Amino acid sequence: MRILYLVGDSRSGSTLLQHLLSLQPGVHALGELRRLGALSRANQPCACGAPLGECEFWCGVCGETPAEQRTTENVPSGLAWRLSMLREATAIRGGLIPAGALFRRRSHAAAKECFRLYEAVARETGASLLIDNSKEPDHFLHMRASYPDLVEPVFLHRDGRGITWSKMRRTGVSAGAAIDGYIWMQRLIETARRAIGLNKATEMKYEELCEDPEGGLARLLSPYDIPVETVDLGELSDVRHDIGGSPTFKGAERREVKLDERWREDLPQDALEEFQRRASRLNHFRGYTD
Repeated sequence: MRILYLVGDSRSGSTLLQHLLSLQPGVHALGELRRLGALSRANQPCACGAPLGECEFWCGVCGETPAEQRTTENVPSGLAWRLSMLREATAIRGGLIPAGALFRRRSHAAAKECFRLYEAVARETGASLLIDNSKEPDHFLHMRASYPDLVEPVFLHRDGRGITWSKMRRTGVSAGAAIDGYIWMQRLIETARRAIGLNKATEMKYEELCEDPEGGLARLLSPYDIPVETVDLGELSDVRHDIGGSPTFKGAERREVKLDERWREDLPQDALEEFQRRASRLNHFRGYTD
């Protein structure tokens, strides 16, 4: 069993990528596993439509400890969280396991809980490769520090202007708040990338995935000797059990692989100017210049 962990900002195409990967043989997508406990306590649904606490698949995976009692993430909080993330990144760069009781009690405990669930899902599905779409760089560092030989990242990028517009459109936040979130997340992503080593980090751009989905998947799956059999999203199962993700993939709804660049026409000029002023250097760093 191996874990492919998608690291990136929200609205960056991670749900599209996880579903394309899940169409391949021996691959199973879990969705945002780190959120299992919180979403279950909030009575949120599985992708199958049933509340997580009542979903037959997750009830079987969780066994005697129900989903709402699972502590699958170390919730970020204050300076201690920032320092612990930097310690984990430093330890990973040095090929070490972070020391200290705080890591074992919080970060490692959450990682261990997730890993128990990985093992249960692998037994249930027979999958050799699991896709964790939790996205959060800090949670990825917990997983990588605890299980360095089993958890591999894919750093997923998208033009920051597209991320900004999608957040504004989807959640109703202001341009300033969306840009703040983009800048913050890019800094966290870069911390995780540097922990892995820039020459070792596997990267994927949303735009490139949409232009050549088969080639992008082949590059990600070749280390696991898994062939790309289809990129037809119409073949997604009517009943899935991934957690969280984009609402456009709920239920049995189908969507083709199509590049979404509506921001080029729809992003308000004042928002575009604010983005250019505050975040263009970060966007250029990711390779987006036009």
